[in-house]
Amino acid sequence: MKIRLKKRITLYLLVILILSILQVFFINVSLKSLVGNESVSKEIKTTLLIFLFLQTALIIVLISHLPKYLTKFLSGVGEIISDIAKGKYNISLDIDKYRDNYDAELVTVVESIGKMLEVILTFDKMKKDKILEQKGRITGLINLSNNGFMIVDGKGNLVYTNYQIEYNFPSIKQDTNILDSNYGHDEDNHIKNYVADIVENQSRVRPRQFYVDSMKRHITLKCEIVRDSSGDFIGAVIGIFNIENKPEQEAN
Repeated sequence: MKIRLKKRITLYLLVILILSILQVFFINVSLKSLVGNESVSKEIKTTLLIFLFLQTALIIVLISHLPKYLTKFLSGVGEIISDIAKGKYNISLDIDKYRDNYDAELVTVVESIGKMLEVILTFDKMKKDKILEQKGRITGLINLSNNGFMIVDGKGNLVYTNYQIEYNFPSIKQDTNILDSNYGHDEDNHIKNYVADIVENQSRVRPRQFYVDSMKRHITLKCEIVRDSSGDFIGAVIGIFNIENKPEQEAN
């Protein structure tokens, strides 16, 4: 069984105290062999007792103070590391407070954590900026297409719809669940059912074609599955092809 820090430190200090007591005992026994030097022996015994008392008092102080001192510091550092593990990087470290309450060696640990947080925040910002940049390029390419595209997650929630979807199927709204929504005839009987089959099977579904009265032509549904690093289904990209009605987008 592992001994906790406080008990470990207390045990070490008690061992030192016991050794000091034994030292005094054995020296006292040795002094009894001195003959004719009672005054010297008495002075040595008195000195030993004084130092034993001082050592005992110091060890008692250390037993009551040192474990609490270290435990308090480690508890604070542990909370910081726990927040970092949860992805909370915007942590305000009061370094001056640590300097006022702890030794320089311990403050160095907190300062190192602060520098690590700065690196993490810089890297995290660069990563987010790169993701937004790539997302902007991809959505830009999709919106320039003459076809309709929408992205759903593993539960049928519409994560993204491009301009062609918004223009030709205005009832299909982004940030809604397509499986829980009610639409018109074409959307319910074809697009919604197609997405339902994808989510249910969690695999690619063969392309489907259906006739749209308002467009006076057939359009085609196709899909690609999105999986995570473990190969689990997390969504799909659905394309609607042969849409000729183009939305007019204002130039930014």
